[in-house]
Amino acid sequence: MIGGYPGKAVPLYKLHVEQCEAVDDREKMAEGLANFGKGLRQSGNFREAEAMGMRGLVMQREVGNRLKEAINLYWVGMGLAHRGVDDGRPEIAMNRAIRICESLLADRSIAIVNSFLAQHYLWLGQPESALEYAEKAWDSAVALEKSNHHNLNEVVMVLCASARMCAEVAMHAGNYELAESKLNFVMQRCKDIDFVEEILPALRVWAELERKRGDTESARIYLRQTWSLAERGPFPLYNSDSYNTLARIELGEGNREAAIEAANTAYRLAWCDGPPYAYQRGLDEALEVLNALDQAPPDLPAYDNSRYSPIADVALNPQDEFFS
Repeated sequence: MIGGYPGKAVPLYKLHVEQCEAVDDREKMAEGLANFGKGLRQSGNFREAEAMGMRGLVMQREVGNRLKEAINLYWVGMGLAHRGVDDGRPEIAMNRAIRICESLLADRSIAIVNSFLAQHYLWLGQPESALEYAEKAWDSAVALEKSNHHNLNEVVMVLCASARMCAEVAMHAGNYELAESKLNFVMQRCKDIDFVEEILPALRVWAELERKRGDTESARIYLRQTWSLAERGPFPLYNSDSYNTLARIELGEGNREAAIEAANTAYRLAWCDGPPYAYQRGLDEALEVLNALDQAPPDLPAYDNSRYSPIADVALNPQDEFFS
């Protein structure tokens, strides 16, 4: 997973869960379900990712592992955010995760969730909230590094995720100098551990930054660095982002057919299992380009709920005495 191959990780997590079921090891199975869900989501299997996340959430509450409950909560919350859910559930899940982590002094997870919330609010078009949470994430990550945390790789991951999020917020605010500084930091630190999970979105943000600056040739260079990493993963969501940036470049340069091709590719990658289990931001950005060119989106198979087992109906924020 960390090395950039969620597609290879998923069958191993599936095997882990099956083996835990065979020996009725619910604690180990609960631990694996969160990572299983993350791998499924990163590789575009949104419906099953949410099912695994909810299942893991139930089991962590049963075995009484508060920290792992929080981890399941923030992965579920981010999955809902990727689907474009705007009914408050992403915030409910992630804010409860933060409260649990704060009670356990789990600084690493606090930084991660704040990064996720920053991304969510940026997608919702709320830049002030996005900035607030991006700065919280960065402050938590810096504090974690200063604490001489025992796992250097984990520190680097948290620093890179929060810095990349700060860069994206700064870029949208027009602070290109700060965005570039943060992106340089991400690329330098990510290479220390080959952290593809953050290298890919950082390259995409850099490409979008150069596009906004008007340097489309540099933007294309950054995008070219993303294709093989995204396809080998696979990381269809990151790849959709990159193709949407390419579509905007082609549209701006008047390359009609190239813009349509890039937007169609982005749309297909974002489709995943079909709405509502799709990468909504990817669909929306692709549609903006296609609508500008008076083109219909690709005709793709609709979501078929009959193919799946029901998802557990889980209260994201149960009214317990500690974390209501």
